[in-house]
Amino acid sequence: MAGEVECGTVGVTLSLPVTRTRLVVGKVLSLIPDVVLVNTITFLVVSLGVELVGESIDVGNLFAVHTYSVAYLLACTAVGLLASVAFDSVRRAQTTGAGSVFGLFLLDTFTFDTDYEWVGDVALSRYFDPGSVLVDGDVSWADLSVLVLAIAVLVVVSSEYFERRDLSG
Repeated sequence: MAGEVECGTVGVTLSLPVTRTRLVVGKVLSLIPDVVLVNTITFLVVSLGVELVGESIDVGNLFAVHTYSVAYLLACTAVGLLASVAFDSVRRAQTTGAGSVFGLFLLDTFTFDTDYEWVGDVALSRYFDPGSVLVDGDVSWADLSVLVLAIAVLVVVSSEYFERRDLSG
């Protein structure tokens, strides 16, 4: 969104019979096939690679971790979306989005198994444990639900903010 605002093309898009909310939600929905495609290719390459080196892996667990990661990656994308609707500059939006995801990961890492572990509960990475899924096949439906809820909340907040935002510059 920041790219379209920065180069001025958002005005042309919004001159069409489309709401700002629909535009924001459409941007998020357009990313789902890419995330699924990348995960599918990665799943196939890892499966083939394991087979080629003569090792074994539980293909069901591998599939589960790649399926689960779709929610995690979309949640990270939703953080970036919020940054993208908040700033006019692509560079500032990208830096804020990526910095936020990385900062939350660090917060999760530094507070894990400490007296301040509750602080890291805001980190998306707290709700995605690929090792547990891959090794033990443990899919936490509660954690997956938190990621899906985070996606929904971040998309709604982003679309509401963009709906009310002044784009006249």
